[in-house]
Amino acid sequence: MQIPAQYRARVGNLDVPRSHTEEVDGEAVRLGAWISQQRVKAGKLLVQRGGELSAVDMRWA
Repeated sequence: MQIPAQYRARVGNLDVPRSHTEEVDGEAVRLGAWISQQRVKAGKLLVQRGGELSAVDMRWA
């Protein structure tokens, strides 16, 4: 959960626009789309992943 945590530290929240990309090691990562998919799949996520996202104040709805 390093990339969402870095985004939250920089911006202050995880309200990531769906079209947002982050540069990670010279590559574009579609963070906004990934965050959106995590919200859609919230009920099916592993407890560990859900806990990690909640720890960085993920907005689930």
